[in-house]
Amino acid sequence: MTLDTQEKLRQSLEESGFKNVKVTAETYVVHAKAPDGSHIVMMVSPDQIAGVIEHTGSSSPSHGSMQTNPSSSEPSGTSR
Repeated sequence: MTLDTQEKLRQSLEESGFKNVKVTAETYVVHAKAPDGSHIVMMVSPDQIAGVIEHTGSSSPSHGSMQTNPSSSEPSGTSR
């Protein structure tokens, strides 16, 4: 994503009422199917991993988030 595209995205979101918008080029969105058949979406950046898991046959998705320290492989916290 170019800097120009990042700026246009930020401006568009702010014009729609969003506040404190930060567009990060180093962030990736991953869509995958887990070994158990669950569909997942993960956002991976240098200092955070966040995900949403939709279990097969479930009517509501589970939300999970784990932040990691970029200089360590140890998670600094989890939430659901």
